[in-house]
Amino acid sequence: MHAAARTLPGGQHRLTCWFCKVHAAILRDADTLLVWCLGCARDLFHVGDPVVCFTEFDGDSYALELAQRGYTRRTLPDRDPPHPL
Repeated sequence: MHAAARTLPGGQHRLTCWFCKVHAAILRDADTLLVWCLGCARDLFHVGDPVVCFTEFDGDSYALELAQRGYTRRTLPDRDPPHPL
């Protein structure tokens, strides 16, 4: 797992949302590498640009909302990719 996304006790981590800069980020967009809180990620549904390739930090709340809205989801493992030799 990337050091910046390390989970602390109680499911909290040190990342804040890239957009609002207030709430804790719940996911990392694999396409842009930006981190989003649930509220801002939900807003992306409304503008028609949901995050569909992502890694969630705690649980699967965003993935469930994505499925409820009928979007195809592509999730990534919650770990760094192997480094080439």
